[in-house]
Amino acid sequence: MAEVDYDTYADGEAALGWLNCTAQLRSEIPADWREFCAGFIERVREGLRGRAAEIAHLKLLLNTAGGSLQANLTSSRGDPLFQERCRAGRVKRC
Repeated sequence: MAEVDYDTYADGEAALGWLNCTAQLRSEIPADWREFCAGFIERVREGLRGRAAEIAHLKLLLNTAGGSLQANLTSSRGDPLFQERCRAGRVKRC
């Protein structure tokens, strides 16, 4: 088992920006939630780029009546990975 210096860990964690958030979204017209999530991630990336900040790990989870959409981005220069899950339990990679 690895030794952990919790003081060093706490210093590193304090240097990171951190946001946990829950929001409820509604659309009066059929929405392309994957497109919405991709656009949202891109706006976050551009906002951070303008502040010379990097993404270490951005996670997004969207639940809908038909299933869920998860997005992960682990670098400001990378592409997000999307995974969709239908209510029936079937997993589809995008």
